[in-house]
Amino acid sequence: MAETRITTNPLVSVILPVYNAEKYLAESIRSVLNQTFTDFELIILNDGSTDESSSVINTFADSRIRYVEHSNMGLAKTLNKGISLAKGKYIARQDNDDISYPDRLKLEVNFLEKHPDYALVGAQARIINEQGIDTGRKHLHATKSPQLCFDLVFDNPFVHSSVLFNKQMLFNVGGYDANHNFFEDHNLWSRISRTNKIANLPNVLLDYREVGTGMSKSEKKYSDQVRNQTKLNLSYYFSFSENEINHLAEIYHSGYKTKKEKQLLKSLGKNLIELIFTSENENEKKLVFQRFLLKMEMQKIRNDFSQTKLSALSLFVLKLKRRWIFHRFNQLNSSHQF
Repeated sequence: MAETRITTNPLVSVILPVYNAEKYLAESIRSVLNQTFTDFELIILNDGSTDESSSVINTFADSRIRYVEHSNMGLAKTLNKGISLAKGKYIARQDNDDISYPDRLKLEVNFLEKHPDYALVGAQARIINEQGIDTGRKHLHATKSPQLCFDLVFDNPFVHSSVLFNKQMLFNVGGYDANHNFFEDHNLWSRISRTNKIANLPNVLLDYREVGTGMSKSEKKYSDQVRNQTKLNLSYYFSFSENEINHLAEIYHSGYKTKKEKQLLKSLGKNLIELIFTSENENEKKLVFQRFLLKMEMQKIRNDFSQTKLSALSLFVLKLKRRWIFHRFNQLNSSHQF
């Protein structure tokens, strides 16, 4: 790639880690370069790709691109390296197979500039398949800070490739944890949320590509990782014993099996709401608790579906329950902007 002028003092640094992404990379890079907001640098870090990713990157000649190659060291370390090179006040993430919409950076920068007490903002995303075709599904998450803090205890309500965050506030919590090379985003957002406000915009600003491989999609221990992060989050909010923490995380993610376990989860949800929603009114708390109960039932049904010896009637009943829960969950979300 020819030498080009580098922006000396950009407001935003876009970090784009690359690993064997030749098939989708050009489209991802173009989606950043075509942003309506232009005061940014694009830091592309090639994490030891063995395909033609380097050749794809070198077809671009744009003054805002900074290209770095290094031996493979994993996603978390690559992201931290990119952040250490960043000149911007804000850091934006871009995955090597996703597509940002033209107004993404403009809307996210506007939000953080107007809300300096917020450390992180993300957006909603449309889900596309490997061929770039709309699947009809979306990643739709809560928008308000307390609800996001609550959701983070159990799962990740941010699309990693959609986020923009304040670099200094990131440094204050230590950056990405290199020990979390998978689920590194959930871990970081959890730590940020404990001392800062966070948000998601209600806008769909990204196409999230579902593929079988990639930097964040090739690990097979997803369920263990999400349980482990839930344990860390519960340990922050509660002074429970290790055994109690382990049990609560297990029955939530695997689905409760007894009335006693169901009651434990309900009590957990109520107590957590009281800790996080300190200034919200009672009606707000009730709505959040209803949402938690529905997600709890979703987890149970997901686990029930995994059982191998289910009759046709049992499967039919489970499908009806799942459909009703999704309908009720969507009703609740649409009637109240979380």
